[in-house]
Amino acid sequence: MGTTKKLEIDLIPEDLEFGVFSNDEIKRLSVVKIITGLTFDPLGHPLPGGLYDNLMGTYGRRMEPCGTCYNMQACPGHMGHIELNALVFNPFFIKLVQKMLSIFCLNCFKIQLKGMYIH
Repeated sequence: MGTTKKLEIDLIPEDLEFGVFSNDEIKRLSVVKIITGLTFDPLGHPLPGGLYDNLMGTYGRRMEPCGTCYNMQACPGHMGHIELNALVFNPFFIKLVQKMLSIFCLNCFKIQLKGMYIH
């Protein structure tokens, strides 16, 4: 039989950090700039700079290789980016931050779990 490892969970994180990618990091990681909300041409091929651009990977049952890594089925997918003219807040990110902040006591700023203080 195999060995089992004991999983240790630290409920008092000391060096916990949250962050998002900067604009420069996003552009550096991106393989394509999305310039149109359109997806396919009249023949059903993905449009360059569109939401299904071949550089971001393969999809469905298409038998074409990825335009970035040239894999057909093992492509992990690649990131694209959209440049917007105004700031836009991601509602999913706001909800996550609200949930994370709700576990802290607003008086002493310590983490609370199920009504118990963890010191």
